[in-house]
Amino acid sequence: MIGILVIAHDTRGDSFVRAVTHVLGTRPPQFEAMSVKGTDDPLDLVPAARALLAKLDTGEGVLVVTDIYGASPSNLARKLLAPGRVEAVDKKNEEDRLGLVNCL
Repeated sequence: MIGILVIAHDTRGDSFVRAVTHVLGTRPPQFEAMSVKGTDDPLDLVPAARALLAKLDTGEGVLVVTDIYGASPSNLARKLLAPGRVEAVDKKNEEDRLGLVNCL
C-alpha cells in the first residue's frame, strides 16, 4: 500500500486524519499527519518529515498531501520529492482530500 503523509497548517492535518478514520471506520495503516505552524521554517522540518517518509514507505512509495499550494507545507513537500518514490499533491478542501483517500 502507498503511504500517505499529510503536511498541513496547524491542526488541519490531524483533523483530516480524524475525518478519514471516521469515514473509513478505521485509520489506514500507513497514514500520518505533520503539522506546520506559521512560525516554522520548512527547512527545519525536513529531517522529521524524512523520518516520517521512511516509516510510511514499505516499498510502494509515499504520497504527500498538502493543504495550500505555495504555502509552507507545500514548500516542505517539494523538498521531499523523489520521482517514482515520493510524489505530492495540493488539496485545498476536505472533499478533495477525502476523495483521494477513497482510492485506497
